Amino acid sequence: MKLPNNLYVELYAEMAAAILNEHHDEELHFTAENGDVRYTDEAQELFEEYSSLVFRVLDMVGITDGAEDTPPPLKKGQFSVQIGRGATVFHSATVEASSLDAAKDRLSKRGYDCPDDTVWVEDGHDGPCSDNVEVAYITSPDGTVSSWDDEGEWEEEQ
Repeated sequence: MKLPNNLYVELYAEMAAAILNEHHDEELHFTAENGDVRYTDEAQELFEEYSSLVFRVLDMVGITDGAEDTPPPLKKGQFSVQIGRGATVFHSATVEASSLDAAKDRLSKRGYDCPDDTVWVEDGHDGPCSDNVEVAYITSPDGTVSSWDDEGEWEEEQ
């Protein structure tokens, strides 16, 4: 089973950290000058060893990183659109628009207005995805991500 990269990283990191915390009583963290809490050098080495162990176990049971399935970078005028309900699997597509605002204007609670030949990944659905949209994310070529919820408010992060 291929997991999306972000889930795969979270899974192996949490498992490696759990092993580290369970089997080592010494101080594992320190606070850096900038305020970040980090592993000590020794704890970092142990974490990397445990991560390698977790990678092997995940591979043995058929859980792999789906990072190689990552879509190609967006070109100018292309936007990645993900829509869904709550935290369920999103429907996603790459669409063309003249600007981020133009891409946003196509969204409503009833779906995303796009050409009929648009293929939505996850369900193979062709055409506008109308499925009681509760959340949406639109990523522009420069990496700006705009998120929307069913309250109708957009938030942007770089």
